[in-house]
Amino acid sequence: MNESSSLNDSKDSEKSLCELASHEFATIKETITFVDKTLFIKCLLSDTSEIVLLTAPRAFGKTTLMDMLKQFLLGQKSLFENLKICTEETQFFSKHCKLHPVIHIDLGSVRGSSFAEKYYIHIMRKMFSYSSMSTMLLR
Repeated sequence: MNESSSLNDSKDSEKSLCELASHEFATIKETITFVDKTLFIKCLLSDTSEIVLLTAPRAFGKTTLMDMLKQFLLGQKSLFENLKICTEETQFFSKHCKLHPVIHIDLGSVRGSSFAEKYYIHIMRKMFSYSSMSTMLLR
């Protein structure tokens, strides 16, 4: 291995590590470490449970899975062209892609001691965006 190829390998792995820090499905899909989990969409949308709870330790991809689902439901078809949900489940893909409405609430940056508290802070920030600089909402 020559020096320039090891530098390129180093840069590629560095780039991959940076991209792994992203939660965006579109970004992660382009990395060399991407694993196609798009069939999760069918599993989730076919579930008849009233509530579905996704639990896993931090950094196990929960946010990325939700972003993938959001992109699917918003109809970002080009993101899924060569992935399992499109190639193996064509009928499901055609039926569900861009069919369901999406409400996305990200409470990741909201501080609060409970879900309800975080949700109310989030709503207040949206309703009164002019107050986003208030230190009261940052506690």
